[in-house]
Parts: sequence; structure tokens; C-alpha cells
Amino acid sequence: MEQKALNRYESTWKRFVKELETDSKTTLRAVCKAMHTDYKLMKKWSCGSGCSVLKAKAAHCRQIPEDAPSSAFAVLVPKDNPPVHRESFLAGISITFNSGTTINIKQADADSIIRLVSIYERKDGEPCTMFNP
Repeated sequence: MEQKALNRYESTWKRFVKELETDSKTTLRAVCKAMHTDYKLMKKWSCGSGCSVLKAKAAHCRQIPEDAPSSAFAVLVPKDNPPVHRESFLAGISITFNSGTTINIKQADADSIIRLVSIYERKDGEPCTMFNP
């Protein structure tokens, strides 16, 4: 690979990492577009160079401030019109994501739980474990 292309990929990667510090939702594709770098070739270069988007996001996006509380609770208000299918309701659900976040759900329908997990996994980028004791 020619030196000019290597320099472009390196500078694109550095910009991606720098933008992660201020915007955790930054994507490598968006940075490639802004810097006029071919995304497919950038992915190939990053794999060969040992650069990982998931690792970069984990290193830059999960930094918790020292003064942040060790746990947080949020109360989710149920919908006014629960689903008609009572057989799809689950109770006593505990979901633990690889980031360490645990969500305990007293009762919810299966579709809502699936949507919740899908939304969180898009943010987190890692799979989770779910069990019903």
C-alpha cells in the first residue's frame, strides 16, 4: 500500500478517535465521508492495523466521571394501553449487559423487552444476558 494512502487512513483513524471523545455516537463511516476516505478500504486497513471500532468506543465512550453515582434507578411508566395478548407478558426479568448495567423488570410484554434490548445493544455494541428466575 502506498504511503499516501497509509497516511490518509492513519489521519482518518486519529480523527475518528478524537471525535469519539466529544461525541460517542460518531461512526467511522461518517468520519470517512467527511475526510473523503473510502470506507471499505478504511475498514480493511483498520483490521490489518489492529484498530477496532468497538475497542475504540469502549475506551472512549464508557469513561464514567469520578463523581458519578455507582448506581442509578429509573422508573419506567407503563403504557396506557397494554397489549391484548396476556400470554406475551413476562414477570421478574433481570437483564445484565456486558457493560455492567443491570435492569430489573417487574412485568412487561415480550415485544417491549426485545425493543429495549435492541435499543441498548445498538448503543452498547455488545450482547447481553437475560434470565427469568
